[in-house]
Amino acid sequence: MSLTPDFLETCRGHKILIIEPFYWTPHVETGLELAEILSEQNKVTYVGPDVLRSATDGTARFVSRMQYTLSRKRTVSRYVTPKARVYSRAEIEAIERRLTLPSAQTFLDPTSPEFEHLKFEKFDVGMGVVSSLVSLTRDVHYDRERYRDLAIALGGEAMKLYLLTQELVRANDCDMVILFNGRVAAARGIRRACEAMGIRYIVHERGSSRDKYALFDRSTPHLPDGIRRWADDWWRISADPAASGRAFLEKRRKNVATGWYSFTGKQSVGNCPPRDGRRRVSFFTSSDDELIAIGDELPPDSPYCDQVHAVRSIGQACRDRGYEFIVRFHPNTPPAQQDLVIAAREVTPLVFEPTSEVDTYALIDSSDAVFTQNSTVGIEAAAVGKPSFYAGRNVFEGCRSIRRIMSDRDIAEATEATEPPADQTDVLRYANYFGEHGIRYRYFEPRGFLSGTYRGCDLNGPLSAVREFRLRLTRGGI
Repeated sequence: MSLTPDFLETCRGHKILIIEPFYWTPHVETGLELAEILSEQNKVTYVGPDVLRSATDGTARFVSRMQYTLSRKRTVSRYVTPKARVYSRAEIEAIERRLTLPSAQTFLDPTSPEFEHLKFEKFDVGMGVVSSLVSLTRDVHYDRERYRDLAIALGGEAMKLYLLTQELVRANDCDMVILFNGRVAAARGIRRACEAMGIRYIVHERGSSRDKYALFDRSTPHLPDGIRRWADDWWRISADPAASGRAFLEKRRKNVATGWYSFTGKQSVGNCPPRDGRRRVSFFTSSDDELIAIGDELPPDSPYCDQVHAVRSIGQACRDRGYEFIVRFHPNTPPAQQDLVIAAREVTPLVFEPTSEVDTYALIDSSDAVFTQNSTVGIEAAAVGKPSFYAGRNVFEGCRSIRRIMSDRDIAEATEATEPPADQTDVLRYANYFGEHGIRYRYFEPRGFLSGTYRGCDLNGPLSAVREFRLRLTRGGI
């Protein structure tokens, strides 16, 4: 489940291992904060990125290694509370020398079409590396030969972390492990080690806003069934969940960045193509890399999980019926999705690419039916009473206010739908969750989504401002 703030107060008497291979802000600061809070009532052991020195999604690249060397993060373990037991680099190296690992160069073949199915013991190392590389390159069809060496580095380090985690659990007799994300290669190795040993693990991630982090008990944040339960849990504990849900949706419409950057700020409010008298059906694309990077937790279960196929099928159904079909690309669409642009132009002249100033919300309001692949546009459309449909797998698929298309018959019915969602209020449960979940930081003070200070010290310094500006520039966020 998504843990509520009382977890920190009620968690007592545990032997907890916090293992952090990543240097990223705010996640490394979250680990430091958890170590400090939980050490008050528990026996905490901390292993930080500076002593692990693992190849992760960022540190494997030369430019990132250079940046971390120039920052204070290279000494993360100095900032851990004295109440926790902190491992040194020498201690970790001694354990690593005892591990029996295959040669990554011979065990891993990242160019193999079956690579994502590769397992090391009970660890799906291939899927972890693919997840990392899709996230890193923002390309679901990344060049496997070009990134071969990086894949081997990530996979080799992830297998080491898989075995190292088990050794650390045994050495410290731990009954709980805390880690970040649980999805990408290094984190997946830690998570699979816990599952192999039957040890409870807690995943930390961003919360609903930049001043919160979220904790997930034996789960990752990306599971539809989990989010269904968590939405219900947070509905019960929120003071005024309906108002909170409406406030979240209103912030989205006003381009207010909450849990991550808003990518609609460059759109022109109210800018929308005029109606021509026909029924209007709109498709809002999603970034395929964001979904596919999640990996095997959201496996495709219909042809429409392929966004290109979905756009062509819905566009053709609209053409056959004489309906107007509009495709609005997500502002953060990666350049590699050109095949989707081509497919959209095959079925409609009304294609608005990522840099278009057409207003997402004006287009929702002017549409008779709304489709998307996995974007929050689905719940936002349902919230204003529009028939709303998802084509692919997504974290919102448990929401009763939205329907999924799984067949050509579903498409026919969806394009002709005129009734609002049967349960229009359920969308507020999801909106409340996305607007409220998480635990407010005590010691970390965020300055942006990628920067801030932990007990007054900027671990990113002196490069945090440059890093955040660069991401905003390249991703188009505000």
